[in-house]
Amino acid sequence: MVIKVKHTFQSFFKVMVSQVLDSVPLYPFLFIIGLGNLVFAISYFTGNPMELKEFPALQTGIGVALTALPFSFYFRLKKLFNSHPRFHEVIENHFTNESLVIKGESFESKLGWSTFHKFQELKNAFMLYESKAIAIMIPKSSFENELSITTLRTFLLSLQK
Repeated sequence: MVIKVKHTFQSFFKVMVSQVLDSVPLYPFLFIIGLGNLVFAISYFTGNPMELKEFPALQTGIGVALTALPFSFYFRLKKLFNSHPRFHEVIENHFTNESLVIKGESFESKLGWSTFHKFQELKNAFMLYESKAIAIMIPKSSFENELSITTLRTFLLSLQK
């Protein structure tokens, strides 16, 4: 089976966000707490009913920091995507019973299945982990049809046994 992958920032971003939200489900909650702190701090300037005598610096700092998290995450991912040349190449993934051969415009790698740590299927992609932190991402949008997705899923499940 051969799967050609051309990564886009949108597919990369979707997969990374789902990975982060799966590993740290508190991020949306922290963002809401940050917005609440900013609203509280802004109320100092708008004649709040609590009549604060001093500027709420702590709430402002916490609000700015927590509200900035998703924006900094987006810009770090954008920088990572743009700085890595392999994300901009068409990559062919050749699946055989013995190995995965990855061919790009500037590289070629052959990885035996025993070198993989685990396989994971996400909503938008398959992740083939070489270690706990390094994975090969294959977006589901790269597949020609649903049958190809099912075939790869079955193949990866057979390797995990």
